[in-house]
Amino acid sequence: MPVIYVQNESAGLLPQRLRYVLDILEQHPLAPPDVHFEMQKTSAADFTVVYGGAANPAADCIPVEGSGKFLLEKKLEEYRPGDIQNWKKRIFSFDEKVLYGLDFGKKSGVGETPFFKDGKIEMDIFANLFFHLSRMEEWICTADQLDAHERMQAGKQFLVRENIAHKPVVDQIVSAFYECLGFAPQRWPAIISLTHDIDLIQKFKGFGNFIRQAFGLFYHQKNPTQLARFKFQFFKTRLSGKADPFDTFHWLLADERVGERVIYFLAGGSRAKVENHFSIKSPEARRIIGLAKERGYVIGLHPSYDAHTDGQLFEKQKQTLEEVAQTTIRHSRQHYLRWKFPETPDLIEKSGLAYDSTLGFADRIGFRCGTGFDYPLYNFKEERAYHFLERPLVLMDVAWLREVLPEFPQRRLSGEQMDQADQKLEDFLSANEWNTAICTNFHNSVFDSVNLDADRLKKIYLEKIVRAGNK
Repeated sequence: MPVIYVQNESAGLLPQRLRYVLDILEQHPLAPPDVHFEMQKTSAADFTVVYGGAANPAADCIPVEGSGKFLLEKKLEEYRPGDIQNWKKRIFSFDEKVLYGLDFGKKSGVGETPFFKDGKIEMDIFANLFFHLSRMEEWICTADQLDAHERMQAGKQFLVRENIAHKPVVDQIVSAFYECLGFAPQRWPAIISLTHDIDLIQKFKGFGNFIRQAFGLFYHQKNPTQLARFKFQFFKTRLSGKADPFDTFHWLLADERVGERVIYFLAGGSRAKVENHFSIKSPEARRIIGLAKERGYVIGLHPSYDAHTDGQLFEKQKQTLEEVAQTTIRHSRQHYLRWKFPETPDLIEKSGLAYDSTLGFADRIGFRCGTGFDYPLYNFKEERAYHFLERPLVLMDVAWLREVLPEFPQRRLSGEQMDQADQKLEDFLSANEWNTAICTNFHNSVFDSVNLDADRLKKIYLEKIVRAGNK
């Protein structure tokens, strides 16, 4: 077992925060087998990393640039959101690769910096990793940085502002760090996992429901062509006896094995415009749950719109879903990706869940946490890691399509826009085909011919997500 001793020379550093980063480095899927980090000098240490920068390090030491910017023993409220908003990315080069770090407002405009120079790592890797993984900027974001659903606006987040959210910057730093220590990091094809949020199971419940939807479509979109498609779809479905447009489960729930597949069900909620579209106890919902279990899917909870801060509501819906699905619920993803620190992770931990998969973007694809791999979030209140693992959501259907048409699905995607979306997906998957994980989320209801070319979207999904994940 390789033992790495981290000698801390940064004054005022909080040991728990450094330990959090070192534990993630140990457990990261790209880490060498059985590597272990120590914060106390032991005779068993094979390597020494000096954090805080030794001017003249010994021959067997590797100094690491940094002062522990976010690892210092100071209260969270002492960090100012305004400072973070002014930071830019700092570009590092390493073995013909490009890495991205934070410049902390001091070194912008210096150009590209070698990541490893004269035996020293020039990036404050521990502070960078802690910043991204702890989601510190979301803990301290202010009300003016929130969107209509009280989520931190993507455009206010560092990785999006600096146009590097499409890159798993954390995973790239981890790999480079181990190479600097002389290890060969693990190399894996990107792990593509399938998940589905079930917000709706039927588009047409009856003629009255059709009239309400048609009125809403005309009122909000003012698009006669799309309204005509909607009417044609309704009468064709009713007259032909074909399956409801949202009943795509027979092919969407893939038989092929693609990692751990999870399907998240709404099990409650009373907000008419965003939920309460079906009862989880209905025969139709039970049929879909049964099909998912037959196909090897894990059943997860999709807590309702207000449950991200309401522990009683969260727990009630979890128990209801467990009763209906006859299984223990261990996974969750918040409805509308609503998330608030610390309330949401606190109630997830209290509920005993093992995994959550909420932290992704609602309007674009990318690595909101800087990684696609499972990892524990950080609890600033108690200065420790949370007990559950976050599985970052990297690629959600609506978010991907909104990169091409922000008003989707209020406006229909044209054929040309579908071409653009297809190319964006191809470019993203090609750029991230190694050394990360890509958790996808495709809703059964997104394959709606009123909003886009449903056959084309189905083909893209099956060929570039499902089959690509089985390579």
